[in-house]
Amino acid sequence: MSSRAKSYENKIERLEEFGARFDDVVLENLDWQAVLEKYDGEETVFYCDPPYIGKESYYPVSEIDHSAFIEALRELEGKWIVSYSELPAGLEEFRVIGRGESNFMGNGKSGSAKKTRERLVMDVE
Repeated sequence: MSSRAKSYENKIERLEEFGARFDDVVLENLDWQAVLEKYDGEETVFYCDPPYIGKESYYPVSEIDHSAFIEALRELEGKWIVSYSELPAGLEEFRVIGRGESNFMGNGKSGSAKKTRERLVMDVE
């Protein structure tokens, strides 16, 4: 077998292995409230990336009541991780991990990308 054919075969095997890791993963395009209601349970872990406070204009769909979102997180049976730049009120008691480097938001065209710091807030240990 040529090295090129072997390389292709290796890539296919790696894709199959990678794909198997996502057998139980579900991606949904629903309103956040509908997703939380539909999938909440003891075995569920939610990763949420809502529009950052003060940066809503960077998102195509950005209408969110952060207070209602946080209250819904508190009521979940499952675990959750949420990404924010500036933390809204109500998350102080949870574990917060901040990244040391800056991330950039926006598409960067005409200098529009803005620096921001990402923080992960979680109710998991």
